[in-house]
Amino acid sequence: MVAGAGGTVLLLLDIPLPARIAGASLLGLAAGIPFAAAFAGAQMIRRDGPGAAIGFINSCATLLIALGTPLVGVTFSMAGHGRAGFAAIAVLGDSRLS
Repeated sequence: MVAGAGGTVLLLLDIPLPARIAGASLLGLAAGIPFAAAFAGAQMIRRDGPGAAIGFINSCATLLIALGTPLVGVTFSMAGHGRAGFAAIAVLGDSRLS
């Protein structure tokens, strides 16, 4: 989770493009890797319906994307050109540690 927040901060800062690409890659990896553990855990909890458990996990992720993307997009019309949205993602992503 710290890696995802770190990648988001690299997108937030006014730094050269290669560093931003590294941040996007880090964020993508940090966001994608936990899905394996989530799928395995869901299948273990719902042994009678592992497909339904995976569908539920995917639905939660899709809902977050569908709601979060437009909200971050709105921040591009504000001062800072989207930096507030990336800052919110970094803070919320890192807050799951507590």
